Amino acid sequence: NLVTLNLINNHLGEVPFKAQSIMLPALKELHLEDNKIKIIIPANFWGLPSLLVLSLDNNLITSIPADVFRGLHSLNKLSLSNNRISLLSNNSFAGLDNVTVLDLSMNKLT
Repeated sequence: NLVTLNLINNHLGEVPFKAQSIMLPALKELHLEDNKIKIIIPANFWGLPSLLVLSLDNNLITSIPADVFRGLHSLNKLSLSNNRISLLSNNSFAGLDNVTVLDLSMNKLT
């Protein structure tokens, strides 16, 4: 079972998972740093119930939609540093009850 998936610096324009097109029930770490991801949607993360670490640093993300991470109940580290995030919704981080590290540094939040 795949536990760590490293897709760093692959010029990805989007998260390569949507809804139930891929299920990785044992995945603990997903590294998507240094890509060209602009948009994230809830369906990107539905097949990852055991995920502990999600890193989306150094991408082009501008907003965090409501409920985008809902379902990632095991997640304890979420890193979104050095993006272009300027907009958060009231429920951007809904359902992330176990997150102990949230990095939003180097964005455009005011």
